[in-house]
Amino acid sequence: MQPGTAFILCPDSSAKAACRANLKSERAAVTAVTAVIALTAVRSGRPARGIVNRLIAHGEAEGSPP
Repeated sequence: MQPGTAFILCPDSSAKAACRANLKSERAAVTAVTAVIALTAVRSGRPARGIVNRLIAHGEAEGSPP
């Protein structure tokens, strides 16, 4: 089961304040579906949606290793 990001904002979540703030910020409106996050490829073999950050931008840049 994958509860999704909405759970992170619930009082029962143990997410850090910085993570909660990031999800409530304007940055959270800009997301991308990517296979860059290697951990998701290892766990599920499928791409994941994430807030666009330096990791995603670097991984999707032209010339980045697969």
